[in-house]
Order: sequence, then structure tokens, then C-alpha cells
Amino acid sequence: MSSIFREISLTWDGKEYTLVPSMKLLRRIERGRPGEGPISLVQVTNQSLNGNPQVSIMAQVIQEVMHEAGATDFSDDEVYQEFYTGGNVAVVELWHQIITALSPVPKEQKKAVAPEAA
Repeated sequence: MSSIFREISLTWDGKEYTLVPSMKLLRRIERGRPGEGPISLVQVTNQSLNGNPQVSIMAQVIQEVMHEAGATDFSDDEVYQEFYTGGNVAVVELWHQIITALSPVPKEQKKAVAPEAA
């Protein structure tokens, strides 16, 4: 069975990382950190699109994803600082790439069977 997610290359600070998303990663992200409660990626994304980004939660998710992609020294502090010190476009672009990668690939629609000619 093929993956329902998209493999994607993520670039941060001039380095490229490959993310191979999975349901396991998605569940780990949405469980949140112990004592902090669950995270809804849909809600965080919607709030961001409505001009009310939850930057600290976005930074936490980005860190989790970047660690999965191999950037083990990556920190949520770095993302949070970048967002508020002039790098918000880079953070939003990275967030968009991550959400795209964690969104399922649309199912192929079955072609309708043409009716037989009379």
C-alpha cells in the first residue's frame, strides 16, 4: 500500500532535509507534549490563516517535524525567535510545506463508466 502523504524536502538555514511523513508522526504531533494537551493542526492552521497565529504551537510542531527529517539540533526557540525578529515569511513558508506534507494525497477518483450506446 502506498503512503497517503507526500515526501517533501524542507529547507532551513541553508540546509535541506527530507521529510517522509507518516500517521505515526501525525499522531505524535497531535498528542502534544506531556502536560500540555493535544494539538489540532487544522485549528492551528485556520487560526494562522485568520491572522491569529499560535506561534509557540507552530514552533513546537515545526521542531517535531524537523527532528523527524533529521535536523536533530533544531529547536522551537529558534523558530519562535525567527518569527518575531524578521523571519516570519520563512517560518510561514515552512509551516505551509509541513501542512502540505502532512495532508493526505487526494484519492484518485474513479472514472465513470460510460453508458452503453442504444
